[in-house]
Amino acid sequence: MKRCACGGKVLAKGLCSRCYQREWARTQRPEQTAAQRERKNTRARERHTQRKADPVYSSRKRTHARLHGRKVRATPEGKARQRAADLKHRKAPGYAAKHLAAVRRRNGFTPELVAALRKSQAQRCALCDRPIQGKNEHADHCHATGKPRGLLCSRCNTALGVYEKRVRPWLARWEAYLVRGRA
Repeated sequence: MKRCACGGKVLAKGLCSRCYQREWARTQRPEQTAAQRERKNTRARERHTQRKADPVYSSRKRTHARLHGRKVRATPEGKARQRAADLKHRKAPGYAAKHLAAVRRRNGFTPELVAALRKSQAQRCALCDRPIQGKNEHADHCHATGKPRGLLCSRCNTALGVYEKRVRPWLARWEAYLVRGRA
């Protein structure tokens, strides 16, 4: 294993982590004098030493790691706790409306465009012509271009997703197969 000039394990550019950070600081912030850097590093070392010596801090740090670490979330109890927290967040008042508005904005559906689509489609699904309202209303957009296409009911939105992802590629292969069979 390669070693840095200070004796640490080499991570990048022939330097250990600590030497690499110092070199980066020297090149990225040349206006900082060596004395300023040394004062800053000394203060950081002192804080680190104080924290390591403080039993309350180290116990709190261990507890935090135990509660929020990956190993805890991988256990059934940790997963249940995470699901409960997610559910509580999603059940918060106004979450659904905010989430829906954010998704629509991200996909190019402004409130004005949604109102215009509702009016032009007469509050009906663009594919099956069933009445749509509330949670049954889905703003459909082209995944390739990102352009809004229209408002769909839940059933048509799901069917269109399945068609685009699974059926359309099969149809192209079936058509190619049939063309090959004619020759």
